[in-house]
Amino acid sequence: MKFLIDAQLPDGLTEIFHQKNLQAIHVKEVDLLKAKDSEIWDYALENDYIIISKDEDFAQRIILNKKGPTIIWLEKQFSLIIRSIEQSEKLIEII
Repeated sequence: MKFLIDAQLPDGLTEIFHQKNLQAIHVKEVDLLKAKDSEIWDYALENDYIIISKDEDFAQRIILNKKGPTIIWLEKQFSLIIRSIEQSEKLIEII
């Protein structure tokens, strides 16, 4: 499982994934910091990444297209998720 962290999320988030032995990169690491959503989408699809984003556009696009990368859409619970990961929670419930 590989994660691609979108531009509006901190690049330091990748380190949290690395500490958990998960592969993650931030879009700036692959020169996509200022890329259009479609370019990030294509990169994730071609390289088998799961996109993590606060951008509703990705969520809307996957609903409409049905074909594309997996999207984790962090609408409002981002700080809770990060705190839970940092505290080594085994279950993070997102409602």
